[in-house]
Amino acid sequence: MRIRPYIPSKDYEYVSKWIDDERTHAFWCANLLPYPMTQKSFHDLLEKNAMDWTDSAYVATENSGQAVGFFCYSVNTADNIGFLKFVIVDKTKTWKRLRKRNAESGSAIRLSDNRRKSGSTKCFQ
Repeated sequence: MRIRPYIPSKDYEYVSKWIDDERTHAFWCANLLPYPMTQKSFHDLLEKNAMDWTDSAYVATENSGQAVGFFCYSVNTADNIGFLKFVIVDKTKTWKRLRKRNAESGSAIRLSDNRRKSGSTKCFQ
């Protein structure tokens, strides 16, 4: 896995596909963007946050270059504290990787396709 700066013309199509319903959108951006998100609204927010909060946008990629995640990072230089924002991961890659690791480790834990909901997510349904 690699981390590189977000490239608007290349990466927006991936990020927009990962945010495929209103609930995911709300959790991801706290409704700072209208749903459904547009390329313009997303890039305007990234630009505003870069100017106001020194945010930098990044993409996590597989070794092949395929984007699998997105996040923004901001540093408060007054006290040297960093913040991660707008974190999202391609859910199809996440479950595929977890299943693969599980199979390779010989673990007795099996991840099923129904993906049981944890108690923390049930309260938001």
